[in-house]
Amino acid sequence: MKNVKNKIVKLVCIAFLIVPTLLTAQDKEEAFKPTINWNVRAQIWLRYSDLNEGSLINNEPVSNAADITIRRLRIPITAQITPKIYFYSIIGGNNYSFKGQNFPLEVLDLYVEYTFNKAFEAGLGKSGWQGLNRWNIRSNKTLMA
Repeated sequence: MKNVKNKIVKLVCIAFLIVPTLLTAQDKEEAFKPTINWNVRAQIWLRYSDLNEGSLINNEPVSNAADITIRRLRIPITAQITPKIYFYSIIGGNNYSFKGQNFPLEVLDLYVEYTFNKAFEAGLGKSGWQGLNRWNIRSNKTLMA
């Protein structure tokens, strides 16, 4: 009789451990809606300088100078394109002057991930990160080259 009770207790314990894994009451399938999020971040410098006599800017004598420069511009973009495909990118650059003629934007980081199931994802991409030492990080001018 004691042996039968032990077997029943063991079966009940095993049932309590296994049954919750079979239940799916909390998983609700909702309609998927693709999302795209983006942002703009910038470090802006406003400069004013009193210059020495005889200073030239564009071959014209000036006594002071004012300038507005975008030191760093970053546009992060994230998108959940499908329930299984995720996209992440950062576009931007450095040293944009309003007196300058060009305003190039470059792709700094780019990643795509595919989810096979909750336990396994695979992705690929390009990053400017090259190591733990700050001397290993390249300038943004040479990223994605």
